[in-house]
Amino acid sequence: MSACGPTPGICPDCRHQSRSRHGWSYRSLQDLPIQGNEVTVRLQLSRWRCTYRQCRRQTFTDRVPAIASPYARRTTRVAEIVGLLGHSTGGRPEERLMRRLGMSISDDTILRHLKRNAARADDEAPGSDRRYR
Repeated sequence: MSACGPTPGICPDCRHQSRSRHGWSYRSLQDLPIQGNEVTVRLQLSRWRCTYRQCRRQTFTDRVPAIASPYARRTTRVAEIVGLLGHSTGGRPEERLMRRLGMSISDDTILRHLKRNAARADDEAPGSDRRYR
């Protein structure tokens, strides 16, 4: 399956549009299984040159926030399931359960995911009312 993104790219640092294509970038993402079989989504993304002279970034790749966060190896759907099950079961039990469901993931990755989400939750907590902490 293939799809085309927007014609211009938008630099994540300076937010300027660029029509100067640098090439292509490929990403492989783990997705939800089908009938117990592992599914890998392979994306071909445009790579762009940032034409704004003051920007420190020379090239950048299209972002796909609806599918996965930057540098992620799993789709947001799988990451959500990992977070929910990891919070309730823990590392090794969830690793065994996920393998049975057709989504192989290590216990260390599960714990790392939980720690990252806990750090984000602390950052998003209201800072004005700290007397309950």
